[in-house]
Amino acid sequence: MAFLGALLGAGPWAPAVAATPEPSVQEGLAYCPRAGVEPLRLDLAVPGTPAPPGGRPMILLVHGGGWVAGSRRDYAPLIRSLARWGLVAASLDYRLAPQAHWPAQGEDIRCALRWMRHHAVQWGGRGNRLALLGGSAGAHLAALVALQPGPSLTGDAPWAGEAESVQALVLHGGGYELREAPGAPSAFSKGQHDNLRALLGQPPDAALLSDLSPLRWLRADAPPLFLVHGQRDAVVPVAQSRHLHAEALRLGVPAELCVIPDAGHADFGSAADLVGARLRDFLSRHLAR
Repeated sequence: MAFLGALLGAGPWAPAVAATPEPSVQEGLAYCPRAGVEPLRLDLAVPGTPAPPGGRPMILLVHGGGWVAGSRRDYAPLIRSLARWGLVAASLDYRLAPQAHWPAQGEDIRCALRWMRHHAVQWGGRGNRLALLGGSAGAHLAALVALQPGPSLTGDAPWAGEAESVQALVLHGGGYELREAPGAPSAFSKGQHDNLRALLGQPPDAALLSDLSPLRWLRADAPPLFLVHGQRDAVVPVAQSRHLHAEALRLGVPAELCVIPDAGHADFGSAADLVGARLRDFLSRHLAR
């Protein structure tokens, strides 16, 4: 995922970014304490400029890795680039399969969203302007968290008084429709199907695949969507993003789709500048209100 940091440092806005003070980065902040469990941690980048009146928008990043691998550090360059844009940006570790099964991953992301809102003032952030970004398996998880009704929280849940909603959703190379009709394109390659079984801890049946399909939970009041997908993606077919985009438009959800003709899975081919410019414009429009 390191290329995403380079993506956001490129393009016509580079001179302005270069003149911006470097962000402050804090690594390994515990965000979801649980009794008897190793604390989950995130890295946080805060812009080096004073916060504007009302605070800065915020964004939480969910790494990929097929649900079984990856680290918050995969997005280290990207949170710095987003902070240079003026966002408070965090990248989290979440529990991985097969040691932890769904919905553990969703619970962790929800907890991090609550943590960010609880601490927004401390970092000069705006708790009501929060975006969620995910790549690959992280895109699938981010979409589920943003669209699927959350589980009820216990009274001792960390930061239980904070909301988990997001105001924008950025998804790159994810699978969103797991309910596979005969002849329809598979959501994932065979290797990803094996990882999906590890995520669930059992062979997925129709009910589980339905529950894990973000497309099932898409609704008219969903947050605005920015979708990126490589036309040559051999891991997750581009049809997955096309389907989610079309359904979002049908429901009246603001949605943008950027299909990159020469890109594969989770890369940008020759369109890094274009995608970066469109992403910055999207975040500016939907988080600056």
